[in-house]
Amino acid sequence: MVKIVPDVFTVELLRSHLVRTEITDVTVKEAWTGPARLQLLEHVMAPMADLPVLEVVSASHIVTDLTLAPVPPVFDYLADERVDASASRAAAGSRTQ
Repeated sequence: MVKIVPDVFTVELLRSHLVRTEITDVTVKEAWTGPARLQLLEHVMAPMADLPVLEVVSASHIVTDLTLAPVPPVFDYLADERVDASASRAAAGSRTQ
């Protein structure tokens, strides 16, 4: 999952992390099979709505209580961007001298 934290005072981003999520403490309250419909919504990062769905064969419905554990960052997009930007500025400065 991508976690994006904007700066409230500027238009820039404070953080942009790829994070790992983990579901813990799962308690199944109810579970059954039955009829269902499938609605896929368009999204730029996940083009699932483009898949042709010909038939919904079966559906499982589950009601649970669960806990989402704290999300540790796996990759910091802005840290790499800052490193790349500072490296390109340093390279440009060395070429002009």
